Amino acid sequence: MKHIRIFETSEKESEVLNVVEYNILSKNIETGYINFFKYEKKMSPYVVCEYDVITTSEQTQLLYSGANVNVFSKMIIDGIEQQSIVKSYTFNSTGKHTVEYELSDNTAIPANTFGGNAAGKKYAVQLTNVTIPNSVTTIGANAFGGCEGLLNMEIPNSVTHIDGYAFANCKKLTSIRIPESVTSIGVGILSGTTSLTTIIVDPNNSVYNSINNCNAIIETSTNTLIQGCDTTIIPNTITKIGSRALASRKNFTNTTIPDSVTNIESAAFSGSGLTGDLIIPDSVTTVGLNAFSACTGLTSVKISNNITTLPGYLFSGCTGLTNIIIGSSVTSITETSFSSCTNLNGITCLPTTPPSLSSQYAFSSTNNCPIYVPSESVQTYKTTAYWNNYASRIQAIPE
Repeated sequence: MKHIRIFETSEKESEVLNVVEYNILSKNIETGYINFFKYEKKMSPYVVCEYDVITTSEQTQLLYSGANVNVFSKMIIDGIEQQSIVKSYTFNSTGKHTVEYELSDNTAIPANTFGGNAAGKKYAVQLTNVTIPNSVTTIGANAFGGCEGLLNMEIPNSVTHIDGYAFANCKKLTSIRIPESVTSIGVGILSGTTSLTTIIVDPNNSVYNSINNCNAIIETSTNTLIQGCDTTIIPNTITKIGSRALASRKNFTNTTIPDSVTNIESAAFSGSGLTGDLIIPDSVTTVGLNAFSACTGLTSVKISNNITTLPGYLFSGCTGLTNIIIGSSVTSITETSFSSCTNLNGITCLPTTPPSLSSQYAFSSTNNCPIYVPSESVQTYKTTAYWNNYASRIQAIPE
């Protein structure tokens, strides 16, 4: 029977079978009948990794030293299949070498495979490029964490889940693209990626976006900025800045927080490069632990008049701070909220009723600076529990 192909279209990339399905419409030349059928084209089932080998006298770390080798069923080094899965290997030449890994479960790169999070363990720091097969739907926690040499990571449009810290501390990674398929992203997936300047979310993704080329990952339904980088511009539509979203971004210096923001979660800006004067707008009602800790470039802070609780380590270690204004609605201050703010010249506390202090040490490491309070409340502050430890420092707010 003779057929001619009159129409062909790629229908879909299978997330489970790792194939591409094609629809074929053909016509029998002899009978004129139209036939419709499908065929499948196999895609590569391997995680393909490129390593930049710098020595032949020592082994190169290929996998995390704490990895479970059973996650792979086959390993091919420079085209030669190995008898077993090895975590490190001695190459006979320096330069670029390719290792292919066949996944035992072709839908997942499990946690702690190439990278990890345990002290004293070795990571695949000479891994430079990774190609992930289209069968993979999950990239596990710390799967590539600590792979400091990783330059390129293309996430296929089959991945739906990227777990916490998946690419953390990949210090040479400069850009990343989140495909349309991703529906779940864990905390801190890009923490410590100090060279990262470009974050793009596929415009067809229904769960996340990077609106107006903001170089950040935004959760669309909640308007939460969940991950940024040094070049992030916080959109003025954001209502929440997520946990560790901009933590340790030493070159992120912009202190402007849009007045659309209502919630700043734990460690959101911890250790970042925020520089100068910070105004937490009155739109913000909640702020988390460590939110601005170790931001040594800050010189002054004005806290929202609608925040009621100052949590632990809020500005701990902000050694550049010289002035703090505590908003008028604050009712409680944790012992470590201002710990190690050692260069303060003054603290202004606006509430007329003294906020409760969690201990007598709330202002013990604040350079013994004056504490300014409303004039009508000076005596009340001086006699209130734990505040009385700072009676000699309490003064009326200068007119």
